[in-house]
Amino acid sequence: MRLLDRQALRATTIITDDLTLRYGKRDVLTGVSLDIPPGINALLGPNGSGKTSLLKCLAGVHKPACGRVEHDGLNILSREDRRSYFRTMSWLPQFATFPPRMTVSEIVHFAAWLKEVPLGRQQSAAARALHRADMTHLSSRRIGTLSGGEARRAALATALVSDPTVILLDEPTAGLDPGQRSQFYSILTALDASATVLMSTHLLEDVLGAADVVWIVGKGRVVRGPEIQSCDGPQTTRLSLTELQEQIAQFFDPSPR
Repeated sequence: MRLLDRQALRATTIITDDLTLRYGKRDVLTGVSLDIPPGINALLGPNGSGKTSLLKCLAGVHKPACGRVEHDGLNILSREDRRSYFRTMSWLPQFATFPPRMTVSEIVHFAAWLKEVPLGRQQSAAARALHRADMTHLSSRRIGTLSGGEARRAALATALVSDPTVILLDEPTAGLDPGQRSQFYSILTALDASATVLMSTHLLEDVLGAADVVWIVGKGRVVRGPEIQSCDGPQTTRLSLTELQEQIAQFFDPSPR
């Protein structure tokens, strides 16, 4: 394993070192060493490539077969550091469900209590999270009456209520129509730039619509993808869909064409 130096930790928020994730006797990902920066990071890969497995490891749900994960100097795999990390991290699974008779406001307040937000700040924290997720006007609605896009934004509000520095999102736009996905992108890009968002997706539109950095997952590996945004003097350009498709094709099939 490479030594995790303190200078690198100041420049990034999550560092993984030689992670191996295993289910039974099958290695899902091997030798995963990443320096994940602040901003919106997309984990892009086909279904079954290991995106959710990596997120679950970073969320503390699954323990890796070997390797190390650090966040701001905390070893998140150790019992001593895990609770401190959990206070700064929010994890939103793809199929997050809530009691249908609870209101949006109730689930966000419950999330604030669960994340140990101080009692005197819970009301203002919930109000801010609802505003950031564009759910203030629906705060009194019961969960069971929401549309798919509204329910996803309500779930996002529960993830934002503790002002996390690490936000892990598993397929957050799955099942949303183009308009709902666009609204979700707007919410993500309005988050504090110092937070680290890591979202898994198999949709190229998610990468181009919101991501600052793309990580390509496949063949048991995770590699940093092409630069999404580049600066040429005063002009800033974003990668096109065709360019992204070509880069991904090269990763999965590097043979000359």
